[in-house]
Amino acid sequence: MGRVLFLFRHLLLFFCTGLLSLINLFNTLSSVFATLIVQETRLRKRVVVCERLIELAVELRKLDNFLMVMSLVSTFAQVS
Repeated sequence: MGRVLFLFRHLLLFFCTGLLSLINLFNTLSSVFATLIVQETRLRKRVVVCERLIELAVELRKLDNFLMVMSLVSTFAQVS
């Protein structure tokens, strides 16, 4: 199974560099958003950060930016 995943990864690197770039962007943004939430020590400030991220997600949805919306949704699943 490990060998198959290794070969699959190399095929993706060769044929789908754009897809891998999007996956890396998604993971990076999700981590950055999670860090923004977790680094706040006070509950009120953490709530403000979460509210701002939700507002950002709503605006991104209006722009049809599905990748960013899903990275924000993933952030809340990751943090909780």
